[in-house]
Amino acid sequence: MHSGAEHALRERGTSLLPVGVVDVHGDFQAGDAVEVSAADGEVRAIGKGIVNYSAEELRRIKGLKTAEVRELLPRASEEAVHRDYFVLE
Repeated sequence: MHSGAEHALRERGTSLLPVGVVDVHGDFQAGDAVEVSAADGEVRAIGKGIVNYSAEELRRIKGLKTAEVRELLPRASEEAVHRDYFVLE
C-alpha cells in the first residue's frame, strides 16, 4: 500500500482505494478477509479488512483512479477495502 494510503487509513479513517494499492500477494476472492500492509521499504501489517475485489481483479486495477477502474470494471466498487470493514492493528 502506498504511504499516502496508510496515512489516510490511520489519520483520516478513510477507505483503501485501488489507487493506494501498489502490490497484491496471494489468491483471494471478493468478500475474503485480507491483511493490508504498508510498502515503505519494509513490509509491515497495518490492519485487516474485507476486500471488494478478487486478487486477479485487484492486480488489474491497482494504482488506478476510480474513473479508470470503472472503465475496466463498470460495476466496480469505489473502495478496495471499505473503512467500515477494516480494522487497524
